Amino acid sequence: MKVRRPNLEALYKEVDNYIPAKESLQPPRIGISANRRDGLSCIAETYVQAVLNAGGAPVLIPVITDLKALTVLVSELDGLVMSGGGDINPLHEEPIPQLQDVDTLRDEYDLILLRLAANRQIPIMGICRGHQIMNVAFGGSVYQDIHSQAGQPLLKHSQTLAREYPSHTVTLEPGTNRLRAIFNGEEQILVNSFHHQAVKEVAPGFRATATAPDGINEAMEHTEKTIFGVQWHPECMYQSIEPMQKLFHAFLKKAADAKNLQYIFSDLGTK
Repeated sequence: MKVRRPNLEALYKEVDNYIPAKESLQPPRIGISANRRDGLSCIAETYVQAVLNAGGAPVLIPVITDLKALTVLVSELDGLVMSGGGDINPLHEEPIPQLQDVDTLRDEYDLILLRLAANRQIPIMGICRGHQIMNVAFGGSVYQDIHSQAGQPLLKHSQTLAREYPSHTVTLEPGTNRLRAIFNGEEQILVNSFHHQAVKEVAPGFRATATAPDGINEAMEHTEKTIFGVQWHPECMYQSIEPMQKLFHAFLKKAADAKNLQYIFSDLGTK
């Protein structure tokens, strides 16, 4: 990110003289769902930078449930990134003691966004909580707490390492799937991990595409549409691990293709 002390004359001259490309050559508009904390609609800058660096124009969507307003916002998007955050409040289960802080307003907001984006047939990428709420939105289930509900010994899924560092491996499912193609056919990749909830039963119409060594789902994708999710945080590893860059570039390329944009991306991850 370019940071500079503003010189008003030079800054206004730069803005006033800028000539935007025609619509078909502009970067795809990528909505990013916001988190809600202490009365703020907020998001980590790593999401913004990952979309920006991959060639997109990031659009932060405030946490509101006004259907009219959200419909207008989503109608202008070419793709949607569902961000991470707190626990999902179970829709069809009683809460267990291990359930942590939930925000039903955030849940409703996320579910509305997903429905609107899916109805418009734009590409959707879920990250961590976004991956889980996507599964719920399409009819799957989520562990309220993997350590008390999975019924088997588990890895440490809430690492103390900094977010840009991976902490465990995941195995990419064999065969033809989006994730395996993006990671050049690799069988295993390294990921970071910050969660205690996880996808339990994959939603109808989706298939699992990555699994942790302890059996916890780490990624899934729709079998027909460009809708997929990952349990880890690739935006945090964007600068340090090249395959995570390819993940965002491939998503941005799909978003551009979906709107027949001719925006020119770098070669990274677009083949």
